[in-house]
Amino acid sequence: MSVSTHAEAFYREVFVSGELFGVEHEETGPVVWHLAGDVHARPFWSSRRRAARMLDGPLRRKGLVILVMTWPEFVESVVPSMEAEGLLAGVNWAGMRARGYNLEPRAVVEAVEQARHRAAG
Repeated sequence: MSVSTHAEAFYREVFVSGELFGVEHEETGPVVWHLAGDVHARPFWSSRRRAARMLDGPLRRKGLVILVMTWPEFVESVVPSMEAEGLLAGVNWAGMRARGYNLEPRAVVEAVEQARHRAAG
């Protein structure tokens, strides 16, 4: 499955379920990954199964747990916090190298809203 296919699945699945799944350390809170070029991202997945697959594989670290949040929580609380910190949102990272799109948080919100409009017809 291509990176763009995983991203499209994220937008569609989050719109349908109203939930998304992040990662946090059980003691220190949300986890941020360092990417190339001094860029940092918080990954999110559109299902618990997708997140668990990454935590059982390439993102395995002691103390990491899956954090479930509603779409409104993400939009109203997480996005403003990420923007203030200059973080990108990782979207449905997958594969042995945990690859995927890393987008500005508002771009993720816009993409999910576009999926909602496409579904409405």
